[in-house]
Amino acid sequence: MTLGIISTMLVLTLPNLQMGRDRERLRSQAQILQSDLRQAQARSIAANVQGVDPTNLNVAPVMVQLDQKNNLYRTFKDNNGNGVLDFGEATQTVNLHPKVRFGAFSGPCQSINGTILCTVAFDSLTGQVPAAQSQNFSFELTQNASNPISKTVTVNASGLISLN
Repeated sequence: MTLGIISTMLVLTLPNLQMGRDRERLRSQAQILQSDLRQAQARSIAANVQGVDPTNLNVAPVMVQLDQKNNLYRTFKDNNGNGVLDFGEATQTVNLHPKVRFGAFSGPCQSINGTILCTVAFDSLTGQVPAAQSQNFSFELTQNASNPISKTVTVNASGLISLN
C-alpha cells in the first residue's frame, strides 16, 4: 500500500520537477549570455581607455556574435575594427546547453551559408550600441515545442542589457 502511494506521488510530481529544472537551465543560460554581453561592453570601454586605437575612438574592439545554426555565441576582440571575426583575433566560444536554443532575433542579422549570425558591437567610447544594431535575443527550450519556455536578453541602443 505504501509503495503504491509513493509511486503515485512520484508519477504526479516528476513532470513538475522536470519543468522546474528546464526553467532553471534556461534562466541560467540567459544570465550567462547577459553577463558575457556586459563583459564585452566593459572590455570595449576599457580598451578605449587604454588607447588600443587612438586614431579611431569609435572602433568596437570587443564584439559578440550569435550563431543560431550551431547553437553558440562567440566574443572576440576585433583588432582591425572591421566587425568580422578574423584569423588571429582572440575568441571565446560559448556553447548553449543542448536543450536550450536561440529563438527569434530582431535587429540586423545576416545569413551566411545557412547560418544566421547576429553581431553586437559596443562603441568603445560610450559603451552604447549603434541605433541600427539594437538587438533582442530570446532563448527557447526545444523539448516542448507546443508550449516553449523563453527568456529574452535585450541590448538597446543606449547599451542597457536586460533580461526578461
